[in-house]
Amino acid sequence: MFKIEMLPAKDGDCLWIEYGKTDEVHRVVIDGGPLGASDALRNRIDALPVAERNLELLVVSHIDSDHIAGIVKLFQSPPEGLFIRQVWFNAYRHLVEGYLGAKEAEFLTVYLQKIEDKRPGFWNGAFGGKAVVAPDEGSLPQRNLEGGLKLTVLGPDAKALRALKRDWDKVISEYMTPGSLEQAEELLKKDKRYRPGYLGAIDVPELAQQLFA
Repeated sequence: MFKIEMLPAKDGDCLWIEYGKTDEVHRVVIDGGPLGASDALRNRIDALPVAERNLELLVVSHIDSDHIAGIVKLFQSPPEGLFIRQVWFNAYRHLVEGYLGAKEAEFLTVYLQKIEDKRPGFWNGAFGGKAVVAPDEGSLPQRNLEGGLKLTVLGPDAKALRALKRDWDKVISEYMTPGSLEQAEELLKKDKRYRPGYLGAIDVPELAQQLFA
């Protein structure tokens, strides 16, 4: 069994993949869409029984807000019982090492590092904690997930990550020191967009009682 579902992520991307046997389903999520569509992924997870809210892998393909913001929101207030075996995401630390992150990316780093500290190998563990990257030469990296799914990394390559690092430095330096967990966590605490209830359901009866100029 192999199914790919494109969740309604507005102008972004959020892919829900299921594979394996009908009585032993494994799941992979790729990207989480923009902040305004974050409920799509949450609702898909909430539709599962609590005991089945397990993801073999979460992939954050790149740091554009229409791919990453929904993931930050998910980690800010995760659904009950959610367990993610591993995350593949290239943050600033992976760029500093010579391969390559943008405000939402720094926020996500805060959450991932806390889990990595408790469960070593959670973050980019299939790559020894280093960047998920395709080599300039030689065969493409392949990794097998539990349940029989084989993934081949097509990109980014080292050149693309080095170019992204330059942009990352330019953008994030306005807010903080690139790669600083402490500064990122302080900024995250002040950012109301990722608090529970932000962009929640619209109360139509309440709006109908309001006067508009």
